[in-house]
Amino acid sequence: MTSCTLLLLLASCSGALASHFYGGTMTFTPKGRNPDGSFRVDIRYKKTFHVCYQGNSWNCRSGNCGSITRFEIGQVDHSSSGRSWCQTEALMTRNIPSNKPFELRKTGCCWIFNVQSNSAPWRLLTHVDLGIRSDTGEPNRSPVTTILPFIRVPQNCNRRFDLLAHDPDRDRVKCRYGIAHANECFYCNQHSGFLLDQNSCTLTYMYNNLQGARAFEIVLEDYPRQHITLSYTDGTLSSKSPLVAMKRKRSPTATTANMAVVEPAQYYTGTILGEPTPQYTLTLNQFQSTTALTSVPNHYPWWVWPTTSATSTPTPPSATLQWQQPTTTTSVPTTPYHGPSTGPLSKIPLQFAIQVDPPVSSCTEGQILPQFLSPTPANGDILNASVNQELEIMLKATATQSWVNNFIVSGPLNITKYNTINGAVGESLIRWTPTENDFGEHVPICFIAESQSGSRIYHSEMRCIIVIVGHTYGKANVVCTETTMTVEVEKSSIIGLHEDHLRLNDPTCTPISNSTHVIAAMSLSSCGTQLTEDDDNLIFKNEIMSYDKFSDVITRKHQVEIGFSCMYPKKGRVSLEFRAHKLPFVFTEKGFGKFTYQFEFFHSRQFNSMMNPNSYPIEVALKEMLYMDIKASSSIANTVVFVESCRATPVDDPNYHIFYDIFENGCTVDETVVVYPSNRSEYKFGIEAFEFIGQHEEVFISCSVILCVAGTPGSRCSQGCINATASPLAHHHRRRAAVTETVRHHISQGPLRLKKTTDITVSNVGLNMNLVFIAGILLVVVVIVSGAVIYTTKRSKVKYQPLPSADF
Repeated sequence: MTSCTLLLLLASCSGALASHFYGGTMTFTPKGRNPDGSFRVDIRYKKTFHVCYQGNSWNCRSGNCGSITRFEIGQVDHSSSGRSWCQTEALMTRNIPSNKPFELRKTGCCWIFNVQSNSAPWRLLTHVDLGIRSDTGEPNRSPVTTILPFIRVPQNCNRRFDLLAHDPDRDRVKCRYGIAHANECFYCNQHSGFLLDQNSCTLTYMYNNLQGARAFEIVLEDYPRQHITLSYTDGTLSSKSPLVAMKRKRSPTATTANMAVVEPAQYYTGTILGEPTPQYTLTLNQFQSTTALTSVPNHYPWWVWPTTSATSTPTPPSATLQWQQPTTTTSVPTTPYHGPSTGPLSKIPLQFAIQVDPPVSSCTEGQILPQFLSPTPANGDILNASVNQELEIMLKATATQSWVNNFIVSGPLNITKYNTINGAVGESLIRWTPTENDFGEHVPICFIAESQSGSRIYHSEMRCIIVIVGHTYGKANVVCTETTMTVEVEKSSIIGLHEDHLRLNDPTCTPISNSTHVIAAMSLSSCGTQLTEDDDNLIFKNEIMSYDKFSDVITRKHQVEIGFSCMYPKKGRVSLEFRAHKLPFVFTEKGFGKFTYQFEFFHSRQFNSMMNPNSYPIEVALKEMLYMDIKASSSIANTVVFVESCRATPVDDPNYHIFYDIFENGCTVDETVVVYPSNRSEYKFGIEAFEFIGQHEEVFISCSVILCVAGTPGSRCSQGCINATASPLAHHHRRRAAVTETVRHHISQGPLRLKKTTDITVSNVGLNMNLVFIAGILLVVVVIVSGAVIYTTKRSKVKYQPLPSADF
């Protein structure tokens, strides 16, 4: 380690490294309670310096910030040209003794050299409140955000930056400049030529006659959409209110003769700075900034341009926009926020730098400035990822008058990128594999394409997406033998499945289908099956995918990719066939969006150790207690899961003629059933093991479940157990409330297999690494099956706007 690096780690480097900070942010996610009653919270923060800095010196500014139980940090991305910078992300888990609010703060010196100061200190402040919300029954989650640490914009090119402000609780997020006396930043500069719309969290650059870097110190706050209370472990309560926006006032005629007034919001919608009307072009070449109006909320000026009269439109073909200060402060057109007296639910910092570079000859994207191409995700896209399944995101950009040489990415720990440059077109493959700790997280990722011409560097627009981490989508069953793979996909688990337009890796191999399933069967060496291996296993992989026609290069059908594999140990003691552990069940309904049921067996009534999926079928002894947990995950807050019925069958079919009821109409039927305490999104129960009389070796458990909005009178969930003697119309044919409950869905898990007094096993057989299959030698099998369904939709070039949640 060099002496300068060591000094930097001690936060005391001087000289050129004294101004080394590019920005940072912090978000948090509650992770439940520990056995001792303390609260666990994951805190993720990013910081960017001249070099990769791995410190963790956050201070507790107020409240009880608890203790750190886990910490990991790693590099996210670094510069390859121009300014030297490195962004890192850290995951810090804290145990908090109570759920009362607390604040974490980090300070240092100094910001990178910028037009305001060459030695400005920096501050990051995060306000955390883990009080239980009355609307969701859970602690509040902060907004999630990230941003590229250093962004370039040519002096003469308009640019709109959509600051990522996604809230997992669907709260309303406000973006504002930090306040110095609240310790949210040091100078808290508001820069001329830039306008921040607090409501939409957009930062618009129009023009500034001074080149150089600007430091932006933004604060994100979340507010509920209805009045709620937060409850704490000490018995106290606090109330939180939604934001109330004042009605926009109409602007009077400008005091300067022959001037028309334009409200700042018009710049955000493209009326002026977006796509000019065909009748005339607006130029921005004579801007002047005035002193901020301290008596006006948000310090909004007026923008005016010359006209032939006070009421006419701008004079074509070229008008000059000017910045002028209004003569009074009472009629400034703005929409200020009036938050509740109790303040926001949380506050998180978002700090970054923007460099205003010299002008360019063309601001048209795709020429000098890079332009994103398909299949790059659109800004604001929400993608789904699965635990322990690698997510791939393809970025593509072009610039005909410069060279696309890099993509800058700000994302989670362990994200990687692989750039491919081909002349004027550049591509980058982004990969990330979520861990079990990421389950349920809403993970932000932002990216920019970078091009170069000579010594000049140019940036594209910034795009940001959200990745929601769940478990594998869909319901697939895979059976592997010593020579074959068979996959069965339940049609109802995949919305938009076109069964007649599916094929395997080898286009000449197509699945067959019946009324309920799509089925593909193949040998281990046919239909494009691919082989990979690790130190211990041989892994055979294939995939069912959708297509239109073999000659097509585009599609307007839902693109479906159903990956499946069989894993065989190079050594082991195994049986000849293995039935796969069930994947989580995913459904989509209007009013509830996409939701998931996960049905698992556990080792004990503490429900802290799940049965390993690789151990299926699970071997049990007669009268041994079985512990089961049905867990619902939904994007809709404040939901409750209701288990209406459960039955056991000797085959994986709840309608099989041989069955045994465990629950019926919400009531327990079997006398050994024990229902254990759980939260509203889970249902935990146990039952003594049994076997079916006759030649039946396996038992499957199937349940009918319903998801409801909590606290809805008259819903099936609120009715609970209904006596079997009641009229069937009271519960079987009752009309479902519009968006208060889902239809019944059947889920299952298994198989369970009774332990035998003696086991017959197959002898181990060695396999060479080149997989030369010798006739007469059996492939020794232990199967660990992975059926992963990735369901994506190819977009057209039409822009779509998100629907209200009630329309899903």
